Amino acid sequence: MQIRTFTGGGFGQNAYLVICQTTSACVAVDPGAGATTLVSAIEEDDLDLQAVLLTHAHLDHVEGISD
Repeated sequence: MQIRTFTGGGFGQNAYLVICQTTSACVAVDPGAGATTLVSAIEEDDLDLQAVLLTHAHLDHVEGISD
């Protein structure tokens, strides 16, 4: 398992990708302002996004969910 961190936004919030290195399945966690970079990483590494997890509904953690 690999965990990648993407930091962005005015609050310096973190978004995460949790990746299974065997299957390339991944889960995105709190896709806030770092979502664009997170989505690019998914596409570039040909990962298989399985779910998006939100730890709570503050804007800085959910603003990138539509990306």
